[in-house]
Amino acid sequence: QRSELDKALVLYQKAAAVEETDKALCGIGLVYMEQGKHEEAFTHFARALDKSASNMVALNCLVRESYQLGCVEKVLPYLEAAASGSEESEAVRVTLAGCLIYLGRNGEARQHLETVLGANPTNSNAKELFDTMAA
Repeated sequence: QRSELDKALVLYQKAAAVEETDKALCGIGLVYMEQGKHEEAFTHFARALDKSASNMVALNCLVRESYQLGCVEKVLPYLEAAASGSEESEAVRVTLAGCLIYLGRNGEARQHLETVLGANPTNSNAKELFDTMAA
């Protein structure tokens, strides 16, 4: 499918025109990301998350695009929403903590890492971030 991005984009856009779902918007974002159209990708991932805060593909891609575009601050509300309502809240909290560390907000990051480690002391990603912050 990678070689037929234009066709995929048309199909996702048609699907979104019929019913604008988080999956269709995420698909459009994935194509734009693959094409190097980062602002358009970011916008579509954000719209997908507005439809469904638990869309982990859209969330992970939004975080990736935010680093690409230098707007990590903009993903914090999406991460916070997913952390409170997602089955994968542990991984989301670790990602949120990583973004906060990147933004120099270590106190807030520490709170999220302590929450994760309190519930799961064996979470290696949280431990690694916590140790990085302490260094």
